[in-house]
Amino acid sequence: MVKAIDKREVIKNFLLEYQDLPNEDYPHLRNILSMDETECHFILSCLGWNDGLFTYYTVFHFELQESGRIIVHENRTDNPLDEWFEANGVPSDILLAAWNLEPEEEVAR
Repeated sequence: MVKAIDKREVIKNFLLEYQDLPNEDYPHLRNILSMDETECHFILSCLGWNDGLFTYYTVFHFELQESGRIIVHENRTDNPLDEWFEANGVPSDILLAAWNLEPEEEVAR
């Protein structure tokens, strides 16, 4: 019997793993993980002071829809997400980039 994959846990594990990676280019910045498990949004942000300027940006933003699709709203990395998710049991065909969806697809949960 095939074990069902808990996509919430896979997303959380990915972000927790990424959150702990050191930022060698900007050592004074830190990653903050925000999860709204009720609405199924998972966001990793980077913030801090760099050369006297406050820096804040979203590194990753995932949404787990009721249909089981994972929508990638933001990915500010060069990481091949599909490879990582497939290696952790999530088929790449449900990992969708929001910028590739038609407006009606985005709304359809």
